[in-house]
Amino acid sequence: MYDFRSHFGSRASRRHPWLLTHNFRSLPESGSFAKMAGGCAIFCTIMSGVAVPLLLFFGLLCLNESPMIEIPVHMKPDAGKGCFAAAFLYAGTFLYAYSKMQAAAEKVRRLELELQCVKDSIKVGADASSPSRGDDSSAELRKVQVVVAAAGSTFDRQLKDVRKQVNELREEVELGLRGRSLGSLEGVDRPRVDSDARSETSDAPSAAGSAISAEDSTEFKKMRAVVGAAAKNFTMQQCYTT
Repeated sequence: MYDFRSHFGSRASRRHPWLLTHNFRSLPESGSFAKMAGGCAIFCTIMSGVAVPLLLFFGLLCLNESPMIEIPVHMKPDAGKGCFAAAFLYAGTFLYAYSKMQAAAEKVRRLELELQCVKDSIKVGADASSPSRGDDSSAELRKVQVVVAAAGSTFDRQLKDVRKQVNELREEVELGLRGRSLGSLEGVDRPRVDSDARSETSDAPSAAGSAISAEDSTEFKKMRAVVGAAAKNFTMQQCYTT
């Protein structure tokens, strides 16, 4: 925001409120502003270079009571003094305005340098942060790869354990079935004396079959429980890794 109050005073600010709310960005660019200021300085220099000598010349003519100045004689001394005062006032005003303009141009130049420094620092920060972002993304990718590899190895190990347990249970079931079948055959081949004994031996295979089926169902329940626990553990591992 350009502060016009310090240059134009409170009266100009009251007459023109837009001076206080005028955004500096709506002014010309810094280069154009510097060119405009330089042009105004050149114009004021030319005007001062022309006006001040003319005022001094007319003042000298008035003080010397030259006939070239067609005014009453008694007014010529005052007119000469007025011309000298106007010349000095004009020169003083020009010097004051020129110094203010030079200060404003220097301020604009300094702001340009600061803005350029800020732009360079932002550019350097962006260039420096771009490799770090790549490193962060590659590090995250490596972490994901490590997690996936660990989950895969865990799943393979659990799958091997489940297969081992299933094989062990299968072997136990086969051994149990073989032992029970031999026992039932021995019970069948034994000599029986009477019909009651034959009836009991005839009922023995059915009882053995019922016992085998019950134990088989128990073993299969155990196998089902082991497989279900392994599947649940694998599901939890997958949820944790994702």
